[in-house]
Amino acid sequence: MASIPELLAELERSASWIAEILAQYPASRLNEPPPGGGWSAGGIMEHLCLTEEAINWLLIGNCEPALRAPDEQVQRIRSTFEDDTRQLQSSGPLMPGPEPKTHAIAARFEEARSATVSLLHLHDPDELCLSFTHAVFGQLTRLEWGYFALYHGDRHGRQLDRLLRLL
Repeated sequence: MASIPELLAELERSASWIAEILAQYPASRLNEPPPGGGWSAGGIMEHLCLTEEAINWLLIGNCEPALRAPDEQVQRIRSTFEDDTRQLQSSGPLMPGPEPKTHAIAARFEEARSATVSLLHLHDPDELCLSFTHAVFGQLTRLEWGYFALYHGDRHGRQLDRLLRLL
């Protein structure tokens, strides 16, 4: 079974790594989309913030004891987000807006990730979150949402790293 102490440590590691990558971007290139289109580094970071903030809302929302293993979906979430060859789609409320981003977005992400870590530490990770059903994974436990945040963040961290090398 996945462990909360390991997850919390990995979430903190991931946030630091993403911040290190973002810090390497020149301000003049933060809003520049990659050749061929797609999100800029600023857009990627806004998407990460919006996703993490939504997860935090779920972590404090309506939950109940799960009638299944609380980590049942972790491996599926991991394999989905680790497959960088697969194009994944995001929904409207999690899409970055058109306004230019600054490096201040890193602080917003760090604040949201810190809240994720705190909420996972404070609340029963084995409970099923009822406020939202993910289109691919279904209803997830707090533990699974924590791993979702981790693997989703790492996926976009790799994306930021690849984009940085193209600049």
